[in-house]
Amino acid sequence: MLFWSLFSRGNKNIWLKVPGREAVETKITEVEGNLIWISLPRQEGQVIVLKQHDEVEIGFSFSEGYYCATTEVARIGNSHGKVYGLAIPERFERQQRRDYVRSKYSGTALFTSLTHNTSLATEIFDFSAGGIKVFVTPEFEKLLAKEKHFHVVFAIDSIAFSLKASLVWVKQKDEILYAGFKFNDLQPKDENILMALALKYSRKDTGKR
Repeated sequence: MLFWSLFSRGNKNIWLKVPGREAVETKITEVEGNLIWISLPRQEGQVIVLKQHDEVEIGFSFSEGYYCATTEVARIGNSHGKVYGLAIPERFERQQRRDYVRSKYSGTALFTSLTHNTSLATEIFDFSAGGIKVFVTPEFEKLLAKEKHFHVVFAIDSIAFSLKASLVWVKQKDEILYAGFKFNDLQPKDENILMALALKYSRKDTGKR
């Protein structure tokens, strides 16, 4: 999708991802010719310093999906609202399920069996917009032996999710047992928020769910 088709929808906030760092949300302050000017991006209070020709990824987040593209810092500005001028990419691609970013996150997830009315809490290992990976306790392992479909409640960045999930696999690695679940009947709004959060916490994790 073209930049102007996305920008004209009124979303002036974009996600900026520098290689090796978490994505941050920043604001488009002006579009000038072939440049997208953004304000000074910060991450946990620290200024993100970029140089001319640095490659970055930018993305728009909408209810129906996340659109991203790779570009570069074409110009360095000298005013408060025009710090980095990013070249307008030729096209933005909607991130598909197979391209979901998976990110590590520490938190608690509560699983409730859909047929046995049993609930157990466990710790999250990582998540994506498509599913969640958790640590398996002995009690949870027993439940997984007889139940594959759950209602799961968890929170990322204090944003609560209440979703249906199905067990995909149970694996042991380094004497630790993990389980991978895929989300079912995911609403576009939840998918979009999870995708943005996963991008924010993304790390170089190439394992497959």
